[in-house]
Amino acid sequence: MRYIKYGIDIGYCGCGDEGVISVPDNYDDNNIDMMVNDMAHEYADSWEGDQRLGFDDDVSEEEYEQQVEDFRANVSGWWEWATDQDLDDYLMLEDALDAAETNQ
Repeated sequence: MRYIKYGIDIGYCGCGDEGVISVPDNYDDNNIDMMVNDMAHEYADSWEGDQRLGFDDDVSEEEYEQQVEDFRANVSGWWEWATDQDLDDYLMLEDALDAAETNQ
């Protein structure tokens, strides 16, 4: 198993995501590119229409579709091979989050 560090940008400060995930050994760079791109667009789905990002409900359907198209044009993702430090940091964060959930 191999690990990548990924980042997702939807074009708005503070609204992205990043993490470390495992990828199958048989995935080449192209497969990983497509996977991260799909992840970015799936993540963007959760923000589409959010008024905090400037979406306006009080417009025509055509204008709203243009807002969505403009938003989608800014969605991107990146990845790099995770270092041992990236993996250690991520696992420590996961352990801390698990402990916090247990203590609630």
